Amino acid sequence: MTQIWECTDARLSLGVYVLGAIDPAERALVDADQADARMGAGDDRPLLGVPVAVKDESDVAGEVTTLGTDAYGEPAAADSDFVRRLRSAGAVIVGKTNLPELAIMGTTEGPAFGVTRNPWDLDRTPGGSSGGSGAAVAAGLVPAATASDGAGSIRIPAACCGLFGLKPTRGRVSLAPKLEGWRGMVVEGCVSRSVIDTALWLDVVSGDALRVDVQEQLGPERRGRDAAATAAHELDAVRLLERAHLHAHGGLAHAQRLRGRPDAVSAGRGD
Repeated sequence: MTQIWECTDARLSLGVYVLGAIDPAERALVDADQADARMGAGDDRPLLGVPVAVKDESDVAGEVTTLGTDAYGEPAAADSDFVRRLRSAGAVIVGKTNLPELAIMGTTEGPAFGVTRNPWDLDRTPGGSSGGSGAAVAAGLVPAATASDGAGSIRIPAACCGLFGLKPTRGRVSLAPKLEGWRGMVVEGCVSRSVIDTALWLDVVSGDALRVDVQEQLGPERRGRDAAATAAHELDAVRLLERAHLHAHGGLAHAQRLRGRPDAVSAGRGD
């Protein structure tokens, strides 16, 4: 059965919150029940019923994308491209995670939702700017959460919270409807508890929607540089890690077969 855990601690701000007129927690419970029914009917999508949280710089349909500030109030009309891919793979979106204002700090605190603390030590920071995602995964609220990285915003929270964090190659994960951030430095990824969890996540969300959008709107000189950079980095870190795990443990297919185990990829879902 898919399990959605609730956790309340007056001292511990984990940076996971819900917005909007429709209670996302109730919606997540409905989605989880539907996932149970689909699994019973033989649906084997790789993230079916897995609860995930979304860093609040990415669009979730019907929710405000705050970017950690009070300046925005209009709900998003649609999911961002990689959130749509997560849903298509069966993931259950349980909430959004805190970040510093405009995602420009290496700690996670701001005017919109206050301070996010490290679940290992409440007197310390979980890092940033994906600190809300790092805290949520480290505390066991979700097995993985979306994160972005331009100058360390996946890697810093991973280091602070004892998680696995990888900055994917540019263009591997779509930023759509955004074209790019920080002149191409920002990429989308996740924080998780293991290499294989991140490998499975990237296998689900990877796609070239961003590259198509960018190629259409950037000039020919920039397009040539992008193409050369992509070719030069084709064997990036995540593929090397995937191959190493494939050799040692059977790879992603093995992880998918273990989804029913509470210690496997889909942590948070058990019998």
